[in-house]
Amino acid sequence: MDSTACLKSLLLTISQYKAVKSEANATQLLRHLESNVKSFYRTLISFLAHSSLTVVVFALSILSSLTLNEEVGEKLFHARNIHQTFQLIFNILINGDGTLTRKYSVDLLMDLLKHPKIADYLTRYGSLANFRTFSLNQDEFVINKTAFLELVLELLLAFCSVTQLRHVLTKMIFEQSSSGNTILGSRSKCLEPTVALLRWASQPLDGSENCPILALELFKEIFEDVIDTANCSSADRFVTLLLPTILDQLQFTEQNIDEALMRKKCERMVKAIEVLLNILQL
Repeated sequence: MDSTACLKSLLLTISQYKAVKSEANATQLLRHLESNVKSFYRTLISFLAHSSLTVVVFALSILSSLTLNEEVGEKLFHARNIHQTFQLIFNILINGDGTLTRKYSVDLLMDLLKHPKIADYLTRYGSLANFRTFSLNQDEFVINKTAFLELVLELLLAFCSVTQLRHVLTKMIFEQSSSGNTILGSRSKCLEPTVALLRWASQPLDGSENCPILALELFKEIFEDVIDTANCSSADRFVTLLLPTILDQLQFTEQNIDEALMRKKCERMVKAIEVLLNILQL
């Protein structure tokens, strides 16, 4: 069995232990490992420099699962090293070897966000803006990679689950939207985030299953943040650009569509109404 398959199998086993949330199971797992635990950890850490990003993300996921509350984890995810860890994870998400590798990087970040200290580190992570700019602007890169796009949107929504991170994300999107291309039909390779999100929210019904819903949910989170921070003036231009698309989602012009597309249309209408309700509170 090669290193990738071995690490994937081990990560699956650990995930199964985590799923049952049993202290006895956790103790049993550690008992299996403790005889050679230091050597095991050193091997995993050595895999962080592996040429395969799949091996890297599996190793980092296993380390975070087993060591986050231990001395090894304290060092690996310490403030001195955490920015390198974030950079590594974002690099895997952007350049990963396929959708599965990128999905594990998103899952890893979501798990890390559950720890307040690490979420706070990410809030102050300077390269977060660079990741957001890449992930939201490189429209031609992701337009034919729906699975990757869904992962990006899921990750941004996970950021919104942390209040301070949602503030940072909203601020960055508004700052990027204050100047730049605002034409929805533009074919520019570097679209501003608002325009890219609008395109994804406006995909045809027979297109992506989840991207339009996730994009609308992200708009909802952004406006909830604006309301919570009483920063309504910053959203004026954003609303002007967004409102026609939201209203268009509420139009039902399709004829003779099947049940599956009808369900998708209704789901989008519900999300559009939620966004509109937030806009009306500004």
